[in-house]
Amino acid sequence: MKKKIWLTSLARSPETMQGIMTSLKGYGLEGAGHFWEDNLDKMAWYTPRTELLEPEVSLWLIHGSAEMFSRPSVRYGLSLLALCIQSVKGVDFPIIILQDGEGDLGAASLPTALKGCVVLPAAGGAYGAKVVAGMYRTSGQMFP
Repeated sequence: MKKKIWLTSLARSPETMQGIMTSLKGYGLEGAGHFWEDNLDKMAWYTPRTELLEPEVSLWLIHGSAEMFSRPSVRYGLSLLALCIQSVKGVDFPIIILQDGEGDLGAASLPTALKGCVVLPAAGGAYGAKVVAGMYRTSGQMFP
């Protein structure tokens, strides 16, 4: 079974999302994704659940800025989706946050369902090898 990633982009930037996918293809990673819709009333957070639960999806990569992650509705929606995924795939299912821009988005500042996430800077594109490592971790911390 071929492993792949699911990319959630909090910013509606097709160019950025394509750049991330192209960068990861250089590491042999295939993926698909979507643009996040911040609409709790319509349960928009639930939309990518089916794709994330596909057996070949081995990692969830969330891309966005610290400012986007600070929005309560985004944090709540991502937490709900993470809990849905973790209830099926387990709490060790790897979730990586690819942070764009300024600010310090540490894992400690994230909601409980996302506390186990690794936060990587998007700048420079040097995240590919760590994303690959994240797909093959078995449990516990991804990086020392």
